[in-house]
Order: sequence, then C-alpha cells, then structure tokens
Amino acid sequence: MDDIKKNKNGSIFIMRHTQAKTNASLKISAKIEGFPLTKKGISQAEKIGKNLKDKNIDLIFSSPVQRCRETAQIISKIVKKPVIFDERLREINPGIYESKSIIRYTMYFKNEKERFYKKPHGGESREDVKKRVADFYNEIIKKYPKKNILIISHGDPLRLLQGVILGLSDSEIIKRKNELTLKIGEVRQLV
Repeated sequence: MDDIKKNKNGSIFIMRHTQAKTNASLKISAKIEGFPLTKKGISQAEKIGKNLKDKNIDLIFSSPVQRCRETAQIISKIVKKPVIFDERLREINPGIYESKSIIRYTMYFKNEKERFYKKPHGGESREDVKKRVADFYNEIIKKYPKKNILIISHGDPLRLLQGVILGLSDSEIIKRKNELTLKIGEVRQLV
C-alpha cells in the first residue's frame, strides 16, 4: 500500500450508490442480486448523472452488486461513458450476517477497532476490504493516468478507500469515521 499515488492531472470522484431496498430495510448484503434501487434511488441516480455531465468523466468503475450496478448504468447513460465492474469494489462480506439486520451485524463487534480485524464466520474484516480497495486504486491510477474517474461502491469500501488515498492508519480511519462516511448517493471529489 506504500505505492499509493495521486492520479496526476486527473480527478477521482467517489460515490456511494443511491437508495436501494437494503437501505430502506436496514439490512446488510453483499449479494450480487436481490436488492435493487428504490424509485427514490433511481431518481437520485438520474439527478446525480445530470450533475456529473460537466465533470468530464472518462471512466466509471462500479461494484457489480445490483444497487451499485443500477446506479452506474443510469449515470453511464447520462454522461455517455462506459462502466467497468470490479469485484474489489463489492460490499464488505458479512458472512453469516448476509441479508440480516445491520444492527445485528454491528452488535457482533465490541467496538470499531475490532471491526478492522475480526471476521464473522464466512465473512471478511475491514482490513481485508482495505487491502482489496488499495489494490484496485493502485491499478487504476497506473492504467488510467490523467483520466477523470468515477468510482461507485458501498459505505465501508469507500471509507477505507479514502483512508488509503489519504495515507491514514487504521486508528485514524476509525477516528475520522463520520467525516469519511458518504451518505447514500453522495459524490466526493478526492484528487
């Protein structure tokens, strides 16, 4: 992760997918299918796409999970740029908590620090997610220098990606959780 660099003369935009049935039902899911966008989520994606038209987006990368995929496809049609789906942008795998209440999943951990290293049975830790988003970021900035790139993903992967880009330690990411957390449908320009 030491080779993280800025996308020289290009911009990186990150976006959390728009409202999906998982958000409305307060469930956690890393399944590819099963939790589509709500009507509100579709409307949010259309509005965001229109707002991104003047940002000269060259490429869109997205998690293949349905809520991200649908968000990306709507925006892609508006900004007229291709979408590349990448497994490394998927939601954190909650293991045995798949499709269960977010509250139940959260209660599995004693504290935020434990969430970095402890994995639910069959799932992954935030440290696992941090490694895969760092690998993704290092690859795209080498392969697509000077490009304006939109990355559409989920809450945890995007929070960790920001930590990687900013060079934050795990404890700093925990400390800055509120600042690094994107709201549903929020877009940020990082570099």
